[in-house]
Amino acid sequence: MLSGATVRQAERRASHPIAGRGVVVARGVVVAAPQPGTETAHALGRLAQATAIAFRRHPHLNNVLTHICGADWKRLDTALRAVLDPAASPRTLSPLALNLLDLMNAERGVTGRIMKPYFHELLATLLPPAEAAEVAERIGALFRRAQSWRRI
Repeated sequence: MLSGATVRQAERRASHPIAGRGVVVARGVVVAAPQPGTETAHALGRLAQATAIAFRRHPHLNNVLTHICGADWKRLDTALRAVLDPAASPRTLSPLALNLLDLMNAERGVTGRIMKPYFHELLATLLPPAEAAEVAERIGALFRRAQSWRRI
């Protein structure tokens, strides 16, 4: 059973004046997704930050990502920024970023089957439909290029 304070925190989070589409609220931190049509480093950083917060809120993803990034969430944030970067290339991604890219796309194992739909749902929540589809397609294309590159 939840304590009164926990219930009030959850209610406050849900009724936050800017909570809703394009906003992630976790642990008292409000992160807004980038505005439509912006491909700046700042917008990319905000999307990566909102994604990292959402991953930390999911119990299984939090556990797995804490393990693969060695409990250094700044490394995970850097890897997320690299994966979300429109100019990303498989050859320039770190091993952590390649692992994260694989989890976000491959649907292999328990974590991949959880993370891919969770990530796509998150994009749909944070971004307008056209931009969410564009980001998902761009990351899917990066994943396919990474798979081809690994075979060489």
